[in-house]
Amino acid sequence: MGDTAILLDTEVNNLIDKDPIEVAWAYWEFDGCGVIHSRRFRPLGPISAGAALVHGILPCDLADQPPSSEAIEFVPRADYTIAHNVDFDWEVMGSPPSTKRICTLALARKVWPDFESHKLGALIYELRGFTPRTRDMLSNAHEAGADVGLLATVLDAIMGALGLSTIESLWEASESARIPEVIRFGKHSGSRIEDLPSDYVRWLLNQDWLDPYMRMALES
Repeated sequence: MGDTAILLDTEVNNLIDKDPIEVAWAYWEFDGCGVIHSRRFRPLGPISAGAALVHGILPCDLADQPPSSEAIEFVPRADYTIAHNVDFDWEVMGSPPSTKRICTLALARKVWPDFESHKLGALIYELRGFTPRTRDMLSNAHEAGADVGLLATVLDAIMGALGLSTIESLWEASESARIPEVIRFGKHSGSRIEDLPSDYVRWLLNQDWLDPYMRMALES
């Protein structure tokens, strides 16, 4: 059996607990996305107003669902996990160490640097056009199952743009794309890494919380 890859999307109760309340996944191969599996779960912690605004899931919708502790078993282990901002979904699903992460957000920023937004829905408009049909595609955005379908569309476009033909080459492209060229936080947000003041670079490199890909960019 060859390497397995899954597309993954999660919705959570809030950004502190990150209890999964809706999880969707599908096997992915180069001929397309497989059957999308989606399930809801009851969180241990409360749903925040900000989270509810994004995904529209309310506590009453989850009263009869299994507990969020069962969500990890719902998603099969795979050699590669593909998601938009993959570290977030990977963490929600228990940070399995055996899977290689592929980030379509980082890849989209690399492939289409001039797009105004690289959010999943915005990418669909850029790729499919500003038409009623595209709007209909996005009518269920932020529903995990729908987002997996959108993710597959974006991934196919990335693969075509980069001319990739293997899952390992896609992962390598993702690893390269995840090394940022621009800093997106702090007082120098929006600045190119190469233009950062040397004292600020030294300070960042001493921070334990620094993202490993940002560390690679700063060290280079």
